Amino acid sequence: MGGWNKANGQVHESLAKTRGLLKSPIRAREIRDANDMPSGGLDGALPLWDGYVEAVFSTMTGRFERQFEAVALVSFWRGRFFCTLMLTAALCPGFAQAQQTIFNVPSADVTPKGEIFLQHESQFRTWRPGRFINSTEYSAFGLGHGTELDVTLFNVNAPASDNITLGVGLKKIVPLFPQKFPRQEFKLTVGQLVPVSLQGQGVGNWSYAHLSARAPRLKTRLAVGVSTGTRQIFGRTTVGAIATLEQPVTRRLSLQGDWYSGTHALGFLITGFSYSLPNNTVLFGGYQIPNTPRCGRQGFVFEFAKYVK
Repeated sequence: MGGWNKANGQVHESLAKTRGLLKSPIRAREIRDANDMPSGGLDGALPLWDGYVEAVFSTMTGRFERQFEAVALVSFWRGRFFCTLMLTAALCPGFAQAQQTIFNVPSADVTPKGEIFLQHESQFRTWRPGRFINSTEYSAFGLGHGTELDVTLFNVNAPASDNITLGVGLKKIVPLFPQKFPRQEFKLTVGQLVPVSLQGQGVGNWSYAHLSARAPRLKTRLAVGVSTGTRQIFGRTTVGAIATLEQPVTRRLSLQGDWYSGTHALGFLITGFSYSLPNNTVLFGGYQIPNTPRCGRQGFVFEFAKYVK
C-alpha cells in the first residue's frame, strides 16, 4: 500500500507540473496534438476507473513526454487475481481433484456431491492494438448422481461488454461401458444453462454435449461434441463443434487445450497447462488464438480454481 501511495503521489505531482504547462492555449494544443490526446484536454485524457491508470505522465529536463504503459490492464488483472486468491485460499485444506472446464469448454468432470467448485478466469492482452481483459466467474455445487448445479457470471470485461450475463444451469456426466472398458473412461457429458443478461440483452440458452475417452497407457483424454448458444454468451446465436485435449505429465502438471468452432465470442483455440497446488487449488495458464479476426484477438488466459468441501 505504501508503494502504491508513493507512486500515486508521483503521478499527481507530475500532473500538476503538466497542468502548469497547459496555461497557454497554444502550448496546450501542441501537447495535445503531439500526444494524440482528445480535444477535451488533459482531464479528458486521464480517466480513472476502478484502479485504472490509463496514462502516466512525467517531466524530464523541463520537457513533457508521454510514457504510455499497460498499467491499466496489468493492475486490474493483478488485483482480480490476488482478490480471488485471498478469498478462496483460506476456505479449506485438501488437494484438487478435477476441473469443470478445460479453459472455455466444459470438461468431462463433475463436482462431487456436497462440494463447491469456484473458478476465476481472465483472458487478457496488455499490448496494442486491442488491449483488453475479459473475466468469467464459475461456480458449481455437486448434487450427486453425476450432476452439478452451475452458476456463472460472464462478460465482465474492459472495454465494457455492455452484456454482463448471469447463467444458471446443470451439467450431467453419464459413464459409458464402465464394466467393459473401465480404463478408457468413456463418458457422455451434457449440459444446459440459461443465461440472463444483467444489462438488458434478454434471456438466452446454452446447450452442449460431448463424448470423451481416455487412452489407458498415455492417460490422454479427448472429447468432441457440439454446442449451441445465444448472444448473451456467444455474441450471436451459434451452433458449432467443441473439442478438448488433456495430457497428464506428472501427478500435478497437465497439458491441455480446447476449441470452439465458428465465428463468435468464444471462437478460439486455447492451449496451455494446469498445475495442481495443495489446499484443493489449481492454476491454469494458456494462450488463445481466434478462429478469425472477427472472434477477437490473441491473448493470454489465466485461471484459478478451488474446491470447497
